[in-house]
Amino acid sequence: MIIKEVAPPITLGLTRYNPETGSFVARAELHENSICYTYRVSVKAPPHAEFETIVRGLKAQTLRRHQDAKEKTQKLIRRAVRSVLARSRASAVRDKQSFGIGAFLSA
Repeated sequence: MIIKEVAPPITLGLTRYNPETGSFVARAELHENSICYTYRVSVKAPPHAEFETIVRGLKAQTLRRHQDAKEKTQKLIRRAVRSVLARSRASAVRDKQSFGIGAFLSA
């Protein structure tokens, strides 16, 4: 049995065409785990492009940006955890040396 991952629901706000960049822009809201994430997304397309094509592009960019944000957040969390662990290990070593516990543990 193949389990297909379901994409979280995405709501697009007012979609506008930006002639300076030649793209459609919108505010996208992605709801995941009872949290609403908001992204400003855009897709390059001519002004006469089909609306469904534009919507697919905007939603695809929203998913990409959300995935990138999740990966960056996970990296930041891992980095913070490593930093805290390193500081706590260094503190434990200092405490062991300052109290002379190392001699008792080595014996």
